[in-house]
Amino acid sequence: MSVLKNAKNEHINSKQKKRKHNLIHILDHLESQRIYNVSLFVFLSLSLSLSLSLLLATTLFQTQNGVVMARIHNT
Repeated sequence: MSVLKNAKNEHINSKQKKRKHNLIHILDHLESQRIYNVSLFVFLSLSLSLSLSLLLATTLFQTQNGVVMARIHNT
């Protein structure tokens, strides 16, 4: 009877070890995915910021250039 009980306990322990290993693997994957998502968010935020800055600079340059051209045309 104790042989069967020991075999059953070993089987349960083996299953628990496999579950623990799988859980650790899943948590590692989620952590690496989180790092990737944060990196992607930072990159996209910086890209958007740079794009808006360039758009603003271009708009201001065109506005100033247009004012200068209008003054030359009016004189």
